[in-house]
Amino acid sequence: MWIENAWYVGCWSSEIKVKNITSRTILNLPMIFYRDLSGEVVAMEDRCCYRHAPLSKGKLEGDNIRCMYHGIKFDKFGKCTEIPGSDRIPKNMRVQTFPVIEKDGLVWIWVGDPKVANQKDIITCAFLDDVKWEYVEDYLYYQSDYRLIVDNLLDASHLNYVHENSIGSDPKTQVPTEVTRKDFGLHVEDFWKNDDPPPHHKKTGNFSGKVDRWNIYDWYIKGNLLILDSGSAPAGSEGHKGDRSDAIEFRHLSALTPETELTTHYYFAHTRNFSLQDKAMASNISKAVAEAFKEDKDIIEEQQKIINFDPDRKMLAKPSDGPLNWVRKKIKDYIVLEIQSLGNK
Repeated sequence: MWIENAWYVGCWSSEIKVKNITSRTILNLPMIFYRDLSGEVVAMEDRCCYRHAPLSKGKLEGDNIRCMYHGIKFDKFGKCTEIPGSDRIPKNMRVQTFPVIEKDGLVWIWVGDPKVANQKDIITCAFLDDVKWEYVEDYLYYQSDYRLIVDNLLDASHLNYVHENSIGSDPKTQVPTEVTRKDFGLHVEDFWKNDDPPPHHKKTGNFSGKVDRWNIYDWYIKGNLLILDSGSAPAGSEGHKGDRSDAIEFRHLSALTPETELTTHYYFAHTRNFSLQDKAMASNISKAVAEAFKEDKDIIEEQQKIINFDPDRKMLAKPSDGPLNWVRKKIKDYIVLEIQSLGNK
C-alpha cells in the first residue's frame, strides 16, 4: 500500500506547541508529538501499552507523559517510569517511539525499521527556511488513497479541464512535457510559450501581455514529495532558460503523507521571492493555490467514491501515462522489497 522505510512529513513545526500534545495518524499508526524541556520533538505511539488508552488524552510532566486512564508514566524514550500503586515495573512496559527530525519548518517522521533511518535522506526544502522567500503554511485533508493524488500531480493533462478557470492554459501553447527518470523518482519540465499568464501570475507579476512560463519539478517516490520551480516572464524571454530578472518566481512543496488506506494528509507551501513586504500577497497567493488544489481534491474524492464500488477493477491507460505508471510500479517494487526484507529476518 505504501513505503514504510521513508521520511514522511508528520506536521508543520509550528503545530507542535510547548506543553501541548499534537496527535496524528500516519500510515495507519496513531501517534503523538510533543516537545521535551529542551524543545526537541518527541514522536510516540498514541497508545498506552497497558490498556491501550490514547496518550493524546494524557498529561505532560516535563519530558514525560502520563496516561490519564490509570496514571502510568512514560519517559520520552517510551520507557515506563512509574506505575501508581506498584513498586515493580515490567521490562516490557514501554510505548513505541519513532525517529523524528525537525528541519526546514517541517517535522519528519520515520515509521519503518529504525535501524535503516538516515536523516541525510530527508529532502532539503531550504526555501521554507529562507528569509528571501515568503509563504503561508497550508494543509488539506483528502478522503482518498494517496496514490490517486500522486497520479494527479504527475499528469499535467488534467490542468486545462479541472483548472479551466484557475491555472489552466491553452494546450496549443504548451511544449510537450520533458520527463527524466532519476534514482529518486522523476524530473519533469513543462514550458508554455507566448501564453496568457494564469490569473494569480498576472495579478502578482503585473503582466500586461503574453508570457513564457514554466513548471520544473522533482518527484520523490520515497516520502511522496514534489519540489517545484515555477514562474512567468514576459513573452520572448525564454522563461526559465533565459534572463529571470523580469520574471516572477515561485518555489513549491507538496508532501503527501498517507493517514490510512483511504485518507491522506496533504501539506503544501507556495513560496515567492518578490514583494516580500506585501504581507497580504502571501495570503492571496495561498488562497489562489488552495482554491486550485481544492478543485483537484473535489474530483479525486469523487473518483475515490466510484473506485470504492469496485476496488479491483483495473484502470485503462493512455499513451502519456508512462511516467505515472512507472512511479506506481516503483512504489510496488519498494513495498515488495520491504516485505522480503522482513521475511528474511
